[in-house]
Amino acid sequence: MSELDDLFIELIVKHGVDRYPSPELQLIKLTEEVGELCSAWLEKDFDRTRKEAGDVLFTLQGFVRHWNIDLLTVMREIIAETYSKVEGKHPV
Repeated sequence: MSELDDLFIELIVKHGVDRYPSPELQLIKLTEEVGELCSAWLEKDFDRTRKEAGDVLFTLQGFVRHWNIDLLTVMREIIAETYSKVEGKHPV
């Protein structure tokens, strides 16, 4: 289990219920949270943008956990792939 999943489970336990228990419901919730993030950013509300970004990450974790996807591992893999693609293309 990843650190993000541990945090996700901790909040669900404290809340007492997973209000979005299926991937489909998590995906619907994710689109809602992304919309709220966009609104906060467009309103130039830094504090709300920060909170909404956290909500997006939390909801994304709820979505990917159904397939045992570790977001931190995937991010590291993407970063490594990106480095290998741009290696030598940009002067230091």
